[in-house]
Amino acid sequence: MKQTDALKRIEMPNPNTKNGHVCYKNKLQPEFDFESEELKAVYQQHEAELLSVAEKEAWDYLLDVGAWDSEPGEDFPCGKEMTGEWYVGRVTLKSLKNQIYGSIDMRFLGYYSAPTVRSPIDDYLGMEYTFYYEPNTDTFEFDGFNTSAI
Repeated sequence: MKQTDALKRIEMPNPNTKNGHVCYKNKLQPEFDFESEELKAVYQQHEAELLSVAEKEAWDYLLDVGAWDSEPGEDFPCGKEMTGEWYVGRVTLKSLKNQIYGSIDMRFLGYYSAPTVRSPIDDYLGMEYTFYYEPNTDTFEFDGFNTSAI
């Protein structure tokens, strides 16, 4: 992936009727964890906005950590090892100490060279986008990222 490229969210084709673990190999749709039907409705109403902001924040994060300044095998994440595609693995929305807290588990894909037990394109980087929701103003506030190799 080149630094001038944009990220692209992909939709997984397989229904996740049992709300099971999502990965690129099984191509399940997102796992959802909503504390109540009301919070599920809040997410559904704001889903497009939340995913758009999460993608923008992820792009800014990747720029800030210099993902495009390293060569494969030097640093993680490495933009040259990423396809630029991502999908939603899990969404959570819960009440926490008089606030509504949420997260979107973003899963980024990467290239894997032979020999490897992985597919040529597979899960690479996990980014858990966290946020707070203020019901009185119907707004969301970005809280941060937790990242992991997946």
